[in-house]
Amino acid sequence: MSALKKYLICKTCQESNLYCNDKEIQCASCGKVYRLKSGVVYATEPTPSVGSKYARQSARKNWSKWRQSNYEFLKERLVNFTNESIVIDLGCGESPFGDILERFDNLFKVDFTDYEGVNLVCNLTENLPIKSDSMDIVIASNTLEHLPDTDGFLNECHRILKSGGSIIITVPFLIPLHQEPFDFLRFTEYQLEYLLKKSGFSEIKIKPLSNFFEIYQSTQSDFLNASINHQKTALSKLLLKVFRKIQLIMTSLMFSFFESVEDRRYPKGYGIVARK
Repeated sequence: MSALKKYLICKTCQESNLYCNDKEIQCASCGKVYRLKSGVVYATEPTPSVGSKYARQSARKNWSKWRQSNYEFLKERLVNFTNESIVIDLGCGESPFGDILERFDNLFKVDFTDYEGVNLVCNLTENLPIKSDSMDIVIASNTLEHLPDTDGFLNECHRILKSGGSIIITVPFLIPLHQEPFDFLRFTEYQLEYLLKKSGFSEIKIKPLSNFFEIYQSTQSDFLNASINHQKTALSKLLLKVFRKIQLIMTSLMFSFFESVEDRRYPKGYGIVARK
C-alpha cells in the first residue's frame, strides 16, 4: 500500500491530502473515509466474484486460444517498456497474465473484487482515486465489455496517464456471454477507434486477435455440446456423442487446410494500443 499511496487521491474531491492508519485512509479536504485492510485500499465495497477458473495463471494449460492470443499480444506490446515504468492494471481479475507484469517495480492492480493480489478495490464506472498524469501504462485486458458506460472509463484512463503514456487494451468480439450478468458490450474496430479518439487518445493501433478457423471450431464445439445436453434419451445422447467425436476428428483434419484462411469481418476480438 505504501507505494500506491503516492498516487492516490480522494475520488470524491480529487484532492491528495490523505491520512492513513492501519484501518482506514481519510481525506483531510472533504472527510471521505476509505477502508484499509491487509494493505488493500477499498474505494468501494467489493462485488462478489464472477470470474472463471480458467482466468488464472495456474490454468494456463487449459486456456482457450483467445486467452492465449491476449497473453501474446500483451507480452509483445510490453517488451519495450522498462522495469521502472509505472503500470496500472484496471480490471485485473485474478491476474491471468501476471507473469508478464511482475517485472515492473511499480505495478498496481485494480478490480471491482478483492481478488488475491489486488491493491485497490474500485468501481471502474466512477472516478478513479488515482492522480492525474501519474501512470506510464494503463492496461485494460478484457475489461471494456464489462462496463455499461465506457466513455467515463476511457476519459479516466486518459486523465491518469502521463503525456506520452500508453493504454493497452484487449477486448472480445465474437465470444459467448461470460461473467454474467456483468457482460454488457461488444465493439467493432470502428467503435473502438471512435471511443479512443473521443477520449483524447492518438496513435491508435488496432489488431484483430485469433483467427477465422478458431471461431468456426469453437462455435461448432459449443453447438455440439449444447445439442447433446438438449437430448432427453440416453440413446440419442450416445449417438450424438459419436457424431461429435467424428466431427471433431474431421475438424482437426480440416485445420491443416484452412488454418490460414482469414476474414477481417470475423475477429474473435481485438488488441489495441494508443497514446496520450
